[in-house]
Amino acid sequence: GGYQVAAVNVEIGDSVRKGQVLARLSSARLQSQVEISRASVEQASAVLANAQAALRRGESLAVSGGLSSADLDQLRSNAIAAQAGLATARANLDSAELRLRFTRVTAPDDGVITARTANIGQVVQAGTEMLRLLRRNRIEWRAEVPEADLAAVRTGQKVNMTTAAGVQLGGSVRSIAPTVQSSNRTGIIYVDIDAPAGRDARPGMFARGEIAVARTEALVV
Repeated sequence: GGYQVAAVNVEIGDSVRKGQVLARLSSARLQSQVEISRASVEQASAVLANAQAALRRGESLAVSGGLSSADLDQLRSNAIAAQAGLATARANLDSAELRLRFTRVTAPDDGVITARTANIGQVVQAGTEMLRLLRRNRIEWRAEVPEADLAAVRTGQKVNMTTAAGVQLGGSVRSIAPTVQSSNRTGIIYVDIDAPAGRDARPGMFARGEIAVARTEALVV
């Protein structure tokens, strides 16, 4: 968060592929942090090399009695501290590179861009919506079912839907919300609309539907 939008590569209605770069944030400051972190890693590596070399010399002297145990312990402590310093520098570099990668906003899946709120020069914060993606053209129907009827609904049941324009759509129940809304005493069910829905169903549309909760044979006169 806190970085300007440097580029937006897509418009509403564009089809995108998974991993495609959709937008890019200004990365100059983060790139400099990566370079500083890399320099810190090199510096820590040099410190470790010197500490290990000093330890090896000290161990050679200690064999002949030319170095006290206290001094040898100090050399070992210096080597351990240098190793920890290098690990810290590498972790900082990984963190800086990760933040730099976050400046590239990529598509999490194939789909179509349905909304764009990001503009070049805009300063975005973490959690701000920049683009909206319809994943793999999958559209679901979210239906409110009275709590008295929820017990009869099961996943996999067939659903017939009718849009406001009178278009008939088919689907099946994918999941059922585990709670009931206290405001209107209804439960939400999620229905996958059979593909291809095409222009007949779009996000934001209203529709009504019927769920086939049971089917029996009967004699009719």
